[in-house]
Amino acid sequence: MLMKRKMLCLHKGLLVIGLLLFSSLAHAYCSKSGSGTLNFSPTVNIGRDLPIGTILASAKISTAITCDSRGFTAAGSVDASWRTYPSKNNVDYGASSVTNVRNTTTPGIGMRWDSLSSATGVTVTWTQYPVNNIPVGVGRGLPTPPSISSSTTTTLTDTIYLVKTGAISSGTLSPITLLMDYEGAQSYAQQGLLYSLNTATTPSFQVNTCSVNSNALNVTLPPIYTNTLPFPGDTTGNTSFNITLSCPQTTKLYITFTDTSNPSQTSNILSMKPDSTASGLALQIKQNGQAVSFGPDSNLLGNTSQLLIGDITGNISLPFSVNYIRTTSSPLVAGALTAVASFTLSYQ
Repeated sequence: MLMKRKMLCLHKGLLVIGLLLFSSLAHAYCSKSGSGTLNFSPTVNIGRDLPIGTILASAKISTAITCDSRGFTAAGSVDASWRTYPSKNNVDYGASSVTNVRNTTTPGIGMRWDSLSSATGVTVTWTQYPVNNIPVGVGRGLPTPPSISSSTTTTLTDTIYLVKTGAISSGTLSPITLLMDYEGAQSYAQQGLLYSLNTATTPSFQVNTCSVNSNALNVTLPPIYTNTLPFPGDTTGNTSFNITLSCPQTTKLYITFTDTSNPSQTSNILSMKPDSTASGLALQIKQNGQAVSFGPDSNLLGNTSQLLIGDITGNISLPFSVNYIRTTSSPLVAGALTAVASFTLSYQ
């Protein structure tokens, strides 16, 4: 009986040791410090005609990751460090038309995700891949110390950029949640979730445009005599006109004038309509006394002959003028002259 009690005590002691050993192996080897909260501006004003690829908004958050090497020594692992990477539990909405930008659920708005490591000083763009299918072995290294009793901290700074990928309508961005798992750098032994990123506020997008108070402007120049324009390049009959706009939100505005009788021409001479009976002269449009060149009917930024008006808000009147200009050394022919120009606004 005495020996049996000793054996029972021995077995009980072994069982306790086994439980303690299992508990140590299950301990987390990396931990995070940081809120993981992405703070975007609550309202983002967007010029309607911004180029594809323009960054609309961004949010940055730093997360401190502290790791030790217990997992390596306790398990006899070949790993010398940990590696963190976007989780397979993330939701990916496919590649956009912009390099390194993934789609979101909001049409016309994509997401770029950059990660900067304090350990290497190198930035990785996660969104060059599907955020739920990062290639095996790709990730951010998390260095560990050689001693089990010490630890190493690495700061990962994640920046989320919201990028224009297409036409945008006013509305609110859907919430964003991004998960980061970690694993052994050599064994790929997965340890599960390390940290997450979440939007505290989902920004509302306001697409900025202006309303034109007068879509059709009729400008009547004074009658002149042919002898008032004796030489080619002479001008006369300067007449002012205004384009009036109403812009609820501040927007960077550009304008392009197009010669409707000859849309492809880019000079500063406005062609006469074919039904004009006068000849040897034409019209010029001027801004602040300088002749305006004509360009294609396009709202793209950088369009030929596009003029910058500036950042405008509220009701505004854009002043211009128009005048006659002699275009030939041949005798002028008296008669009626009519010309038509259109203007295109670009909101950036």
